[in-house]
Amino acid sequence: MKRITTVICAYALTLAALHAQQSKPKVLNTLPVDSMIEQAVGMAPLDAKNFMIVKKDVIPYPASWASLTPAEKQLKLFNILSRISTQSGISFKYKESGLMTNEIISDSYYTNSFGESENETENAKNGHAKRTEAVEKQNKNHHEEDYEDETEDDSEEEQQLADPVYTALPERVERFAEQDDTLFGDQAYRHIFTNTENETLLTATNFKSLKYFGMFTCAKKNEYTVYTSVMQSAEGIVLSSVTTVNNHDSKKRILFWNVDLADAFSRRTDALFTWYKNQLSLEK
Repeated sequence: MKRITTVICAYALTLAALHAQQSKPKVLNTLPVDSMIEQAVGMAPLDAKNFMIVKKDVIPYPASWASLTPAEKQLKLFNILSRISTQSGISFKYKESGLMTNEIISDSYYTNSFGESENETENAKNGHAKRTEAVEKQNKNHHEEDYEDETEDDSEEEQQLADPVYTALPERVERFAEQDDTLFGDQAYRHIFTNTENETLLTATNFKSLKYFGMFTCAKKNEYTVYTSVMQSAEGIVLSSVTTVNNHDSKKRILFWNVDLADAFSRRTDALFTWYKNQLSLEK
């Protein structure tokens, strides 16, 4: 307990910087006009108490992509965004202290299904099982490579899946993702990918409560959603992200410390942007 309290104190001190809460109009004005992420965020339901975080960056196209068609480029952008296993070990820098954290995410992978979430009713379980079956059937209809590692066992036990590599751009894909988070513990997310010829939108929603060091709830199931878009433009690849947290304030009192959750989530977005840029740099 002493060690946990010490760690909480360290995190709280480094998260002390103010982070302005952003309104939906301001967020929408930051996003690419007529993009899927702009439409999705515009329709996103928000509770009376909420906060949002937006970030956008433009990345140069890899030189080797010069001869590719827009559809071929988007397929590559989609497959890169699907490399969830490569998020293992990502970290971000605390601006105040200059220290680098050790592995925000220690393990990251897709799975064939989720385990039971907290307080899940029997009806919800049955509905989830039906959705799982539908998702698996849908994904089998897509043309994929390097998915041979997926087991064909009909067992309902959770099984890790390899990162998929598609040979044709699917219109929509739903997946289950799990991550071992150093701050929020073992987490599960529902990933929904939507593609057009020039944009990929990933909508990731938490399936389990986000609990600060496993003890203090920061977001219950379905209260935390991250929208990530990779979109082609004349200026380069537009990488956009919007985080929405419902039913919570951007600042939270934990024991004797004030923790800026908006700032914490913003820095996680920074880490994911760095991750995507690093993955893109591997393209030859």
